[in-house]
Amino acid sequence: MSSNSLQLLKEMAKSGECVTILPANAAISELESGALMGIPIATAALENTTLCLITRLGRQLPAVANRLLGAVETNLRKWASGSLLLPELMSI
Repeated sequence: MSSNSLQLLKEMAKSGECVTILPANAAISELESGALMGIPIATAALENTTLCLITRLGRQLPAVANRLLGAVETNLRKWASGSLLLPELMSI
């Protein structure tokens, strides 16, 4: 099964009928409560992943969206280096 709904994927995993691959920050509350368990996937193919903001061609992002994008980029770099924990990232 494939889905673009994180909630659906998490609910399916909680049902025990399947597993899913998600970034840990997509399921922080479920991981903290024990509803789901995360098993890190260590593979070279995922070490240099790219995250993209997708928008309509020619759209000018509002200033606030640009600031958010900058904050996300900065904090993901800190998280990747180990100097920022996931709960801190989610509270920004």
